[in-house]
Amino acid sequence: MLLSNIRGLLPASNLLGKLLIRNSLALYSSTSSVATPVNKEPKQDKLFRSVEIEVRGHDKAVLKSYLEFLKNTIAHLELRRTEVRTLPYIRWIQWALRAKFAKKKYKLHYETRTHISQITVLDVTGSTASTFLEYIQRNIPEGPGIKKEPAVKMQETDTVHLVFVYGTLKSGEPNAPVMTDDSTGTCKFIGKAQTLTKFPLIIGSIYNIPFLLNLPHKGHLVEGEVYGIDSKKLSFLDEFEAHPQFYRRERLPVKLIDGAGSTTDRTMDVWIYLLPTWRDQLYDENTTVYSCYSSGGAHGRVYVSKYLRTSELEHSHIIFGALDPP
Repeated sequence: MLLSNIRGLLPASNLLGKLLIRNSLALYSSTSSVATPVNKEPKQDKLFRSVEIEVRGHDKAVLKSYLEFLKNTIAHLELRRTEVRTLPYIRWIQWALRAKFAKKKYKLHYETRTHISQITVLDVTGSTASTFLEYIQRNIPEGPGIKKEPAVKMQETDTVHLVFVYGTLKSGEPNAPVMTDDSTGTCKFIGKAQTLTKFPLIIGSIYNIPFLLNLPHKGHLVEGEVYGIDSKKLSFLDEFEAHPQFYRRERLPVKLIDGAGSTTDRTMDVWIYLLPTWRDQLYDENTTVYSCYSSGGAHGRVYVSKYLRTSELEHSHIIFGALDPP
């Protein structure tokens, strides 16, 4: 989704698309088509809390056009930003004589003002930031209307972890606010994706909870969403999903889905929460298996929030699939 938005920015030029592909090696890593767990820890991308861009120019009208270009680029990349801040201008004064032997009262007074504006881009990955900065520096012309290079200050905060969600954490589902809650960490939507290995995605328990069973090569290829999150959000999700007591977080490859709903050739290694063990009541040969979950689907089994559930033990250990009561 990110790549398609970027290519749509300037249809006559492939510059930005090429730059993003070149700078996204860590985020969109190429993996084998064999659907096996990846044991080697890949090099992670970096997450920047903010990238400050400072633009200077002598002409206010020209400076305004450059700022519009920056804002449009940020919008096409679907990044968050602050409002444009206008800083105090720099005043340059020069005196020159009309002629070499002229008296001081005949000297000329020259004054130049350099206007300064700032925009801050929020919560951006290192690969995207690198592409964005190189792109704007190549497309904003040099000259008296702007500094040769915009002044940039990055605040590095954390490593980006890629997580694949397939159930109630997806956008539009009951627990989607868990992902977007800034108090539990940073989260950025990467795109829709599909597993390279078949897994049984079922709806179980009296609370209609979606489960992805760790039973490879059974069921269907599962569709979900990939998010880039920081370590704080990953720790929160581990607690939310009761990892490793009930769910187990495993690293597996997935394939991105484009805007038309078709899978692409781009793969990435992501974290997926799988159910390692379960009781016979949860899954058997008659259980309906899904490829894509929605709480409001045709199955009619609407998810029941954990805040509305009863606390009876005979249901709780079946919900989590544990062989022994928690």
